[in-house]
This record gives sequence, C-alpha cells and structure tokens, in this order.
Amino acid sequence: MKTITIDCDPTPIIPGGMIISAHDRGGIVDLCPEKIDRWRSDVQKTFHIKGAKLYDEVINKKPLNACVADFFMSNQELIPSEWENGFNFFWGTRFCLSRETDGDDYVVCIYKRDGRWIKGIRRIAYAFRDEDYAICEKF
Repeated sequence: MKTITIDCDPTPIIPGGMIISAHDRGGIVDLCPEKIDRWRSDVQKTFHIKGAKLYDEVINKKPLNACVADFFMSNQELIPSEWENGFNFFWGTRFCLSRETDGDDYVVCIYKRDGRWIKGIRRIAYAFRDEDYAICEKF
C-alpha cells in the first residue's frame, strides 16, 4: 500500500438509526503500512476483554476514526491484505442509538467474509476477542 491521505475531520457515514456519541477528529492523516498499527490488548491474545475496558487501553494508542473505515470501504483495493483475517475496529468514533442511552455505544469495524468486505458495528459492552483489532496510527 502506498501512502494515502485521508481527511478524518468530516462526519463519517452514520449507521442507520444511530447518532454519533463521540468523534475524535484527526485532521488530515497520511497513512502507509508503516504508520498503521493493528493493535490488540495483551488480554485479548489469551482471553476476551469487555469493550469498555478495552476502550480505556486503546484510547492511548491513537485509534483511527470511522472516516478511515469509510475510506477503505470506498477503496477496497487499498485495504491491507493482513486485515482479511479478523475484525478491524475504528475506535476513534463511537455511535449510539440515542443521547439518552447511557453506556450503549457502538464502534465500527470492517471485515472480510465470503470474499467481500463488510462494514459492521459492535456494541462496546460486548466482549472483544483475539481476532478483534484496533486500527491505530503509529506515533
């Protein structure tokens, strides 16, 4: 993958029926393989971890936001081949069903199934396992 430039400031595509609960605007980001960290918590490598606890760890790793997921879904030929195994989460943006729902945040992921890329969401209250990666910018 060559270096690509992604604007991480705009509002990302919002999953149906949801609103943005948090969006870490990242400005203009130049990404190349050396600048992307497909990160997992040490706990995930042997067991699962609840998303809220995982978020406390991943927030310090400079997670990329849903604008990056949107970019890759529109440019699937640029998705790194190693992402084909597992689920790739973009913790820099969180969604919820309404402002009144406390703790019901969701995070966007992209993954490959049956030869095609899919964009999905997972509730943060659920468990994250060894096949779940946080896509972060190396710094």
